[in-house]
Amino acid sequence: MAWGTCTSSRSKSPCAPPRHGAGDGLLWGTVINVARDTLLEIAGTGWGPATWLGRFELTAVKNGTKLRFTESTFGRLDEATLRSKDKGWRFLFDGCLRAHLEGTTPPPWQE
Repeated sequence: MAWGTCTSSRSKSPCAPPRHGAGDGLLWGTVINVARDTLLEIAGTGWGPATWLGRFELTAVKNGTKLRFTESTFGRLDEATLRSKDKGWRFLFDGCLRAHLEGTTPPPWQE
């Protein structure tokens, strides 16, 4: 089942959510808390035997919206996994999300 396609008024690039069940995606987590216009929390598993909680908080600021993301992981994580997670979150937010909002091409993933 496809969720559809969304676009941002500030971006020329479309964002298409993964098609759950179509064989081409990954279930990162389950939404466990929503506060309209201010909060989204997701809980999931990954990175070895571990559970994680991601919290996305939105706050209105002078010229837009501030996104604050915090993430907690519980389980067995070695230093290499922690570095990899940090690199991945930075790529997602500083690279992909920024490019989407600015209407530019996202950077390629660097191994």
